Amino acid sequence: MVIMKSISSQQHKKHTSRAQPDLSKILEPCENQWVALSPDYTHVVASGETLKDVHAKVPEDDREHVVFHKVLPFDALYIPSTPRDEIFLASGSSRTARSIALPPDRRG
Repeated sequence: MVIMKSISSQQHKKHTSRAQPDLSKILEPCENQWVALSPDYTHVVASGETLKDVHAKVPEDDREHVVFHKVLPFDALYIPSTPRDEIFLASGSSRTARSIALPPDRRG
């Protein structure tokens, strides 16, 4: 059973007023690598070419607390999709796009 606890407006202000870490600065040296981030996202605990490498670098006691994340190349775009979703494929500087239509059962 999960019990939700309400917080006062003062507690909410204190929680939301904390500065959020700038992940672009923290992750810049780790482009195209796997990283283990601290639970508060303020620093990289370990980084490496593969998730297995990073997992091995993180002390066993800390593995449940870090956040494993793949840092994508900064010049790449990531648009999650599935084969059944509509996909647009841009072809470079010509700015033309192809559309793969949704199957009839998925059209709205």
